[in-house]
Amino acid sequence: IKEENIKELFKEEKGIPGITFYLSIITTMVFWIEKWDYYIPIMVAIGILGVMFLQEIKEGGGVFEVLIKLFSFVIENISNTISFIRVGAFALNHVALSMVIFALSGMIEPISIGLIMRIMIIIFGNLLIILFEGFIVGIQVTRLEFYEFFSKFYQGDGRKFKPLSYLKE
Repeated sequence: IKEENIKELFKEEKGIPGITFYLSIITTMVFWIEKWDYYIPIMVAIGILGVMFLQEIKEGGGVFEVLIKLFSFVIENISNTISFIRVGAFALNHVALSMVIFALSGMIEPISIGLIMRIMIIIFGNLLIILFEGFIVGIQVTRLEFYEFFSKFYQGDGRKFKPLSYLKE
């Protein structure tokens, strides 16, 4: 869209067919979990792959080459989804670390100074958890953006790099 190439939006696997395929797979999973009739979203996904297959054949690709390309497309979607699930695992990490902090604070007797110590352990423990998780999530999200998200848009058709050189005398 940014480059005003609307035709590519409808035939590229990273355009509307790709998004529709991915949404149909997600819909299939939801239908399967809810025990609904999940054959319709599967048929949509297969139909989209079929349209993409025919489009590639029409443009002159060989059958085997196109099958490999479609297989790569499906595997790429699966691996990217699994990779992004890792960020959700940090929520479970938060729960485990919080349980440890509260277990530590519970080991102190709540008499006079012990109550103050409990509160300090909870406050500083939560601050430590926030710093730790912020650092880890920041690293993971940056990696996901640069490696997986930006790779969908990079085309590599720019100018050749010419480094600066010293002036010749």
